[in-house]
Amino acid sequence: LHRIGKIEPQLVRRRGDGRETIAWICKHIEDNIPSIEIQGLANTYYSLARIGCSYRSEFLYRLNARISRVIRGEGGGGGKGREGEEIVVGKEGLRLSNTDRSNSQVNPDGDSGCDGEIKTPQIKPQHLSNILWAMAKLRAQDGGGISLPSSLSSSSSSLLDDLETLSTDMMGEFESQSISNSLWAFAKLSRVPGRLYLEAAYRRILDLKDIEPQHVANILHSLASLDIRAPQSV
Repeated sequence: LHRIGKIEPQLVRRRGDGRETIAWICKHIEDNIPSIEIQGLANTYYSLARIGCSYRSEFLYRLNARISRVIRGEGGGGGKGREGEEIVVGKEGLRLSNTDRSNSQVNPDGDSGCDGEIKTPQIKPQHLSNILWAMAKLRAQDGGGISLPSSLSSSSSSLLDDLETLSTDMMGEFESQSISNSLWAFAKLSRVPGRLYLEAAYRRILDLKDIEPQHVANILHSLASLDIRAPQSV
């Protein structure tokens, strides 16, 4: 699906067997969602948006739920946040730990070796920004204001919360394109990110040594669309 999405999605859709092929691939993905990790999940969402095919609301509902589980560390596997830090989920929710990775191994079953804490799979900023971009793209293709089934609307809102929370914690690794894509998505979804996210994003933008002019323009446009001004604390 990712290969189709990156090459010629419109050409595939125009072919007589194109839609049937895409539907068959999506059905296979849906049947295996519980075993798909973050790279495959991000690729699936990105590809659906590129192809312009939202498939079925039940599929997106299950996709949203799986991504949230993985982001919240409920999907097994181990991962990292900023250099030398681990993303863990405890009773207080998502947070970063300075635990030395060399002393904290994760077994294939997802056991973190820490009571009450589960480490997430290896999540990268690009995964988060691509999922956000794809969610916004699909909503735009559906007409933006279309009424979603309540279950899908709820799962999308929950996923956006999780994406924003983890993006805030991992902002130190975001490059300008990931920040640009994420803010574009928030603007398209008419969702104003929280103060902590915005402060982290502003600090990261100021810290970046190389940032493309197009990314700067896109970020400014997104902030203006949401009527957001720079936090006073930055």
